[in-house]
Amino acid sequence: MSQLMQEARKDLEKKPIWMREDVWAQLKAYWKSSSFKSKSETNKRNCVAMDGASLHTGGSIPHRLHWKRMDKFEQRKSELTSQSHMENASDGEQSIHEYPYDWDIWIDSVGKKKGRIFGI
Repeated sequence: MSQLMQEARKDLEKKPIWMREDVWAQLKAYWKSSSFKSKSETNKRNCVAMDGASLHTGGSIPHRLHWKRMDKFEQRKSELTSQSHMENASDGEQSIHEYPYDWDIWIDSVGKKKGRIFGI
């Protein structure tokens, strides 16, 4: 639909055959208005400013990559748990030791980018 509207906006003198006359008149008036022109200019500047940037970097995660991340998470979790148990055993006394949260281990395993956590 947006491509059809772009084609229609290219030549305002020629009404598309698929559009009613009253709708065409309203669209022409809107496209000529100052509010539309200012929005259009703002959007053009924003589009140029993001040139070369990849905006949609999340997407779906391939099964194999997700499996690798989960494997790394489980390995890291078992390392930290066994490390914590060894510290408790060497103390010789019963101490309450803070285990790291799964969330922290996951972030440590897969990383963060621009404040976003992968795999969630």
